[in-house]
Amino acid sequence: MSTKFHKPVLRYFLLWMLGLLTVCLGFFYLISGDFRNVESETGTVILQLLALLPIFWFAGMVLTKKFDFAHFFNHRFKPFSPKQYLWVILLTVAVSIGFEGLIGYVLTWAQPSYVETITEQAILSEGVSPGLNITTVLLAVILAPLMEEIVFRGLIFQRLSIRYGLTTAIVTSSVIFGLLHFESFLGAGVFGVFMCLLFYHTKNLWVPVIVHIINNALAVAIDAWVRIDGTYTFDEFRTTMLIYMIGLLGLPLMYIFFKHNWPKDLRQLPILFYRQ
Repeated sequence: MSTKFHKPVLRYFLLWMLGLLTVCLGFFYLISGDFRNVESETGTVILQLLALLPIFWFAGMVLTKKFDFAHFFNHRFKPFSPKQYLWVILLTVAVSIGFEGLIGYVLTWAQPSYVETITEQAILSEGVSPGLNITTVLLAVILAPLMEEIVFRGLIFQRLSIRYGLTTAIVTSSVIFGLLHFESFLGAGVFGVFMCLLFYHTKNLWVPVIVHIINNALAVAIDAWVRIDGTYTFDEFRTTMLIYMIGLLGLPLMYIFFKHNWPKDLRQLPILFYRQ
């Protein structure tokens, strides 16, 4: 059965995003006169707002009936019990943080100057208005997960699955997702695999969105906690990364989860399942 996802939907998406991004950046340039005049905090918010463009695109596709909202956010299919959801969430977050700790610890030896830069970049800052911090939290914890799940699991994963097969789609979409998270690429990549599997089995994009929100909320909370005294030193960063690595103890469970839940039937892909 032919669907929008049998067509080059990603190509259309990328072209629309490029066009909208050009228009938005042009608008900001006209306001500021020069991007160098934009304060770092304001620039961060602008970049986060630009990240909302995929949500607007997706909403437009739904409103024009090119996508059926129910094909992404359906509530009828429930393959896991509440207890299973709980341990999968804990496993996902633990292993992702574990890999982040591993890469972070390696960087303290391989690129100490880069780590020094990281320790100076707080998610929340005492030097800005409370409103800006609240906006940052809302964007990072709520809107960014929604946007990323729509793009990487809703669009990229499903389109690549139809074009190249499930395993290639899971690996490719998760690698891209990981690389876009820079120094957290390995943890983010593994996290992306978990999100693909959850979306495939639940047929409901709200599930990975909620898990993603929990993960990002924890990241913001940890960042605020380690900087509670206003500082975050190189040695404190290294100690934090060692603590993170405890999450790697969940690797055997991750292997078991992947082995028993790795997708095999393309017809169970959400966009195809609901078309039947």
